[in-house]
Amino acid sequence: VRGINAVGCTSNSSPLFSLVVNPIPEKPSIIDEGKKLVCDGEKIILKSSDNTNSVRWSDGSIGRSIQLSRVAEYAIQLTSRNQFGCENKSDVANYSIKP
Repeated sequence: VRGINAVGCTSNSSPLFSLVVNPIPEKPSIIDEGKKLVCDGEKIILKSSDNTNSVRWSDGSIGRSIQLSRVAEYAIQLTSRNQFGCENKSDVANYSIKP
């Protein structure tokens, strides 16, 4: 790169450089068994659509699936990270386990 000022003076050329743009992972989705609301004693099992990259759930757990079993309201999001460190997030999905 060489700069030219208003009176026509030029700067020395800068060294060449390469720019690499790494891809982001495909947007992951949460796969459930169609259950968004269950009662205490039942479980909700959630799986990631991403079978390629590192997967982290909004509760901090890492893995292809998680199990919800405690009485609570859950807002779950899934983050997929590829080998370049690039991330993409799923939409938030809401689940509920009632007493």
